[in-house]
Order: sequence, then structure tokens, then C-alpha cells
Amino acid sequence: MGVLSPQEQSPVTHNEESPEEWYHFTKSTVLLSFAKLWSLAIVFIYVTVKNFLEQDTINSLRDFLARIGWAVAWWILLSLLVVGILVTIVSAIMWRHMRFALLSDGIHLRKGVFIKQHLHVRWDRIQSVEVEQNLLGRLLKQGSVTIENASSNSEGKLRLRMLRLQDCYALRSSVLHTSGEVRRGLPPALGSWRNFGVRAENELVTYRLSVGRLVGASLLHVSTFFALIWLVGTITIAVITDGFAWIPTLLLLLSSLRSGISTLMKSWGVTVTLAHNGVRTRSGLISTYAQTIAPGRVHAIEIHQRLLWRRCGWWKFEVTIPGGKVVSSESPVGDSLLIPVGTREEIERMLWVILPDLGVDDIPAFLEEAFTGSGSSFLFTNATESARWFDPIGWKANAIALTRTAVVMRWRGIFSTSIKFLLHEHFQSAGISQGPLQRRAGLADLSFHTVTPTVSCTISNLNVADVISTIESEDSLSKERRARAEKESLQVWRTRVGLPASQSNESSQLQSTVLSPRESE
Repeated sequence: MGVLSPQEQSPVTHNEESPEEWYHFTKSTVLLSFAKLWSLAIVFIYVTVKNFLEQDTINSLRDFLARIGWAVAWWILLSLLVVGILVTIVSAIMWRHMRFALLSDGIHLRKGVFIKQHLHVRWDRIQSVEVEQNLLGRLLKQGSVTIENASSNSEGKLRLRMLRLQDCYALRSSVLHTSGEVRRGLPPALGSWRNFGVRAENELVTYRLSVGRLVGASLLHVSTFFALIWLVGTITIAVITDGFAWIPTLLLLLSSLRSGISTLMKSWGVTVTLAHNGVRTRSGLISTYAQTIAPGRVHAIEIHQRLLWRRCGWWKFEVTIPGGKVVSSESPVGDSLLIPVGTREEIERMLWVILPDLGVDDIPAFLEEAFTGSGSSFLFTNATESARWFDPIGWKANAIALTRTAVVMRWRGIFSTSIKFLLHEHFQSAGISQGPLQRRAGLADLSFHTVTPTVSCTISNLNVADVISTIESEDSLSKERRARAEKESLQVWRTRVGLPASQSNESSQLQSTVLSPRESE
């Protein structure tokens, strides 16, 4: 997707198509720019007031406002209103030149007045189609349709906004149906997508984040613990010294509260379902977010546990996909985060959904060793005793295993525990790093590289001989897996996880639960 290349432009005859095939967005699209302008103005005012209070007192701010007078304040508000009206007029002009169409070779989007853009996504390159809503969309009962293709750059998504909510779902169903027909070698049956109707998908619900677990996981965080210690210490010092800088403390608390509320709103109601085109996540309290990940696109997996989550048995499930956004460990929902907070049973179920084969004969024993094991075993190779000087806490659990299908890394420290899976066929390269002290101890760090470094596949302080042997074995295994080209198709995946072969036209959604490997046996 992007501006058309010369090869794509050669057979273009879309300018000759009938105007009925091109559709305008709703007029509410014009309000987006106006809303963004006022949002930026509010953020600017907030940051200015915050910086002023941090450097001075509230009395100085009141004196400053008194000096400029209410007349200047009203002039500022009037200027913002005038600028907002101008932005709305410009947006209205741009809206008249913004149209989209579903044509025989794919989806087209035209926009721009002076600088024209023509964006195109081919039917056979469509990966997922999602309906999303921001705050304005939820108020107006409208939304946007996000179409993701196979591109690995920032232009890998085509957003069509804003449309009526019922039109969004009709467009999504039409695009998915047409894309599926083209992938099977059939010609696209084009017609009015508004007449296509909304086809309810039989989705299996495999994970749903409850409010209690979301709040508990947010509170059971090291940063929350240190924030409470800082607050108690500040108040104690203030009582002892008979002085309290309440304005900076209040601003810091408000900033932390705003960040926490933002995280809660984005992670609110996270639901993971299995749809006919992959694993689908939905979340959001005010604005809704959606993402679909095809199992065959997953290159690496990380299962992570924080220190304060251990008593609750909670874990986080994150994946690496080509073109996915690199999100931090604090990011609530993104292209790589499937389960923000889940039990071990839910994590193992999702692992089975993504990976059809762990490459071991005794799966329960292997998973038990990966989650709770320590030291070496038949499959796992851990660090030698000399590594205790570099990692006195986690050196026994620091281990690596090569199965028939994946590289598995296990690490356990004071504040976190992680288990990483890298599929052999998606191994790109490997690196060895060694510091001067590690060199004297005969140790080295081993890193495996993937297309997008969402999951960091690095293990530290292994014996140099084990590192070299692991790289040689992985190189051989990756070549073998690529040569065999054993990739699970979507149809086989649907059958394995229990999805029906054909989509039902009923309006109800299956609220089933996906069976784990042990339950399915």
C-alpha cells in the first residue's frame, strides 16, 4: 500500500470508472481536525500551567493572569475559535476530494487538493480488516475501517474514516469476503458493499480480561510500589521539616494518575477471540482498538511475569510479527501484545493456538520445566557455575533449549521471569558478545535476530563452547525447517482450534472456549 508505483500505474483506468463506484466519507470527518486542534490546545495549556507551577507558585500564576487581564484571555480563545473555523473549512475542502472505491484490482483511496495521493491495496495482499471507534465516533455512532496489508513499513495500514457504524461492518464483511474469493483464485464479485450485509462470524472466545484483574495487575507493579514509598517519604520529610512543597507533589500525582487512567482505558475489556482469519484482540473503554494476527505470521513469542504477579500466577503474552509495532513492556495494547494479564492455563492455551507443534515428545513436562525448572536437563542447557559472579540470582534458571521447531530461552531474575520461543524458520541471524571479564571466565552472550525486534531473543552468560554449538545447531535446524516448508495454513489452523469451516449467517456469536491441548486429547 502506498503511492502507486510505475508498475501499478500502467493499467490504471480507474479515472474512467463510473462515479457511483467512488464513495465519500461522512461529513463528521470534517470534525476530526477541529477536535484535534482543540485537543492540542488543551494539552498545550496543561503543559504550560504545569511548567509554570513547577518553577514558581500558584500565587505567581494568579498574579500573571491578573496582569494579562481577561481581555487578552478572551482574545486568545477567540483566535483559537477563528483558527478552528479555518481548519474546519480546509478540512471540508479536503473532504470533498477524499473518496474510496472497491474495484476489481483492490481498494483505492484518493485524497489531497494540491498534493494528490492515490493509495491502493490489492485484494490478495489484505491481511486483516478491523472496525475501530474513537471518542468522537462513539458519540456519533460512527467508526473507521482499518485495512492492513503485508507491508512492513508505517504505511501498512489503510484507514477509511469516518463511516456510519453499520456501513463499517458491511464494508468489513464485503472486503473480507472478496479478499477470500481472490485468494482462492476466483474473480472478485463486485457490487455495492452496502448491500452485502453484515455477516456474523463464528468466533471462539479464548480470553477475556476482567476489571478486577486489570486493576490488580496495575497496582501490583514495581513502579506503583516505589511511587507509594516516594509519597510516604515526601510527606514524612514535610512533617519533620515543617514544610511541604504540595504543588510539585500534586502535579506529579496528577501526572501518574493520568498515565494510570490512560492505561486502564486502553486495556479495558481486552477480549481475544479466534476468527476465521486469525487471532483477534479488542479493547478500549472510550476508544476501541482492534487487531488481528494470523498465526502463520508469528515469528517469536515471549511469556513474561513480573515480581509482584508471582503469587497471583499472572503472565503476559507477547509476539513478534513482521511489520508489527515495537511496544514497550508497559504498553497496554499493541500489534505485539495478545494477553496483558493471564493465568498460566490461559497462556498455555494461547501458546498452543499460535504454535501447532513445540517440537518435543512430552509437552506437559517440557512446559513445566520451561515455567518452573532450574539447571540443565535433557533439552535445556544452562549457564555454568562461573556465571554466578555475573548473575548471582538467575544463573541457574538461565538456560536455552533447541527443539525440533523452536529455540526456547528461559530466564528468571529478581523482578521478572521470561520464557521466549523463536521459530527456526524465522531465524535471521545470530550474534555473540563478550566483555573482558566474561572472556576471562569463558562466558558469552548469545542473541538471535528476527525481522522486528519486539521480542528480544537474547540469553546471557553461557559457556562459549555451548554458544558456538548452539549457533551451529540452530543454523542447521533453520535450514531444515525452511527446506521442509511446513507452514500451517489458515484452513488447517481453523480445524485444529475448532472453528467451523464456513462462516454462519446467523446474527449470534459463538461464546465457546478454546480447548487446550490436554483438554482436546
